[in-house]
Amino acid sequence: MEGHLETLSRTLNTLERIFRYAVSVGYITHNVITDIDKKSAFKRHKQKNYPVITDKKGLGELLRTIDGYSGNVITKYALKLAPHLFVRPANLRYAEWMEFDFEKKIWRIPAEKMKMEDPHITPLSKQVVEILRELKQISGNGKFLFPGHVTSSRPISDATLVKALRRLDYSKEQLVAHSFRGIASTILHENINAHGVHTEAIERQLAHQERNKVKAAYNHAKYLQERIYLMTWWSNYLDDIKESV
Repeated sequence: MEGHLETLSRTLNTLERIFRYAVSVGYITHNVITDIDKKSAFKRHKQKNYPVITDKKGLGELLRTIDGYSGNVITKYALKLAPHLFVRPANLRYAEWMEFDFEKKIWRIPAEKMKMEDPHITPLSKQVVEILRELKQISGNGKFLFPGHVTSSRPISDATLVKALRRLDYSKEQLVAHSFRGIASTILHENINAHGVHTEAIERQLAHQERNKVKAAYNHAKYLQERIYLMTWWSNYLDDIKESV
């Protein structure tokens, strides 16, 4: 965001000089750039903080509640995978079977599906592979992991997971579809001493953007071995608190 603001500022300053010159030589009568409120134009966007449940008791209860979901079975599998994979909700919804390599245990998300338009690799823990194999028996003949309820040519809607969370009695102040990323990010960063994976690898797994776009284009597999271990640790962590807390 900082880089975009700097570009905007430089562009407006250049335009202001051009329009000032145009006024001085009589090409135009008014410098319209001076009408722009720069304070508003340069106002920084405040990052939205999504609600999270990070205490072990609350998170364990959430995972057990998801296991007991009695709604649509496709939605239930999306809910079960969301905490383990912690990808952006749109990436989960639009996941296609052709993107998954069960032998290598990886999910390759193509660049055009990513927010920052860089390809992304998500390692698959044994728990995730098990869930995916179960799901494949249900939707494996189609394109999407989570086909829509009306037509299988489209995935579930962006409201599906939200409605499911409300059905589980979690309010919007407690949990939203994006919350699973915040939950994983918070706990993984707070437990670096436990799993031993450095913050750069965690950020790479979260698909947070490299500032250098050229560099980012070659970094979709960066820290892959560390991330494989990280995702295994994370799934084991979720299983442990679901069963014991």
